[in-house]
Amino acid sequence: MNTDNPHEAIEEPVISSNPTQGKTTTVRTRILLATLGIIFLGGAGMSVVGIHPDTTVQRPVEIAAQEALTGDERATGILADALSYHSGNTHAMAVVFVNTDGAEAAFLRATPTTRFEIGSLSKLLTAQLYRRALAEQKITPTTTLGEIFPEEESDIKNIKLVELFAHTSGLSAWGANTDDAAHGHTYLDNLGNFIYRDSTTSDLLQRAREDARATKGQFHYSNLGIALLGQALAKAQDMEYAQLLRTEITGPLSLPATTVLVTEAHNPPVGFNQAQRPLPPSTFGAFAPAGGLGSSARDLGRFTRYLLDQYEQGKIPVPSENSSVEIFEGFNKATLDGTLVLRRSGTTAGFRSQIILDPVNYHAMIMLSDTNADITELAENCWRNRYQEDRAP
Repeated sequence: MNTDNPHEAIEEPVISSNPTQGKTTTVRTRILLATLGIIFLGGAGMSVVGIHPDTTVQRPVEIAAQEALTGDERATGILADALSYHSGNTHAMAVVFVNTDGAEAAFLRATPTTRFEIGSLSKLLTAQLYRRALAEQKITPTTTLGEIFPEEESDIKNIKLVELFAHTSGLSAWGANTDDAAHGHTYLDNLGNFIYRDSTTSDLLQRAREDARATKGQFHYSNLGIALLGQALAKAQDMEYAQLLRTEITGPLSLPATTVLVTEAHNPPVGFNQAQRPLPPSTFGAFAPAGGLGSSARDLGRFTRYLLDQYEQGKIPVPSENSSVEIFEGFNKATLDGTLVLRRSGTTAGFRSQIILDPVNYHAMIMLSDTNADITELAENCWRNRYQEDRAP
């Protein structure tokens, strides 16, 4: 296949629905990512595939979006219009719309393979690892931490993996009785590094032991819980989390840019704060399953199509508006302009990201930004401009 042809169908490996086969099948889906080779304006030159373009020297600046954007005509028009109303700083950005017709994408100083830190979008992949482990009978709905960590003697041994998955284990956002209200940038040191970047699975277990778990049985969003879920799934299958992710998700789905962010990475993604200064790359240690992955627009487009297919084929049930479940498959259930959607945002020191999914209408949007300025309104405006005429009556 000539990968330099942006209009050629991309072979997308899809995880087999038969857990006894352990193989993959492929389907052909036309993904119209029309900028596999992008010339950046302002002297940035041709982007090198897989390398974040010149982010160590450029700064977020005011731009004429119509001149700097590349990609499909409809998508670039939508993003240009939304950026004209965006008050935050903008440096590099990607937006992808996925639907039954294929995909449309727009890029600002980026390409389909530019890597971004994706923060809590990582939870979506960890959720699918949990689904796969259940399907392959590596775990059961009643599997506990104590079964996976038999040396554990405290009462956290009774926490079920399904409780970690559903955020009902009682664990606080970061564990160890940390004040949830202080989470976020409080967890960055004065250089912008994640303060738990050197954490181990043993550290996660210790934070869980020290947590009062005052909300056990109730929904309470927990980064620690999802981190423990990912590490427990890996241990149950005698792998490291990065290896499990590669074996079960990123390998079969052909997501080469989606990896655990590591300190020793060559040329890692670099983001900016709102003061327009570059920040050190993020690494999350054992918290990686909750927020420590990097990915690209192309990879997340493929992954999102996989999720839409799972809903369409009935392999994942579509939540109802009346459901009391607040987190569904890693997504927040929400209503956008009267339509039930699933959405997940991601934040690290220098990056913001969003995925919005409408499984009923087979619509999705991914937005990635390498600047830590809120993109919620920007994402919603792009979503409305693309899908408001395509919704089911």
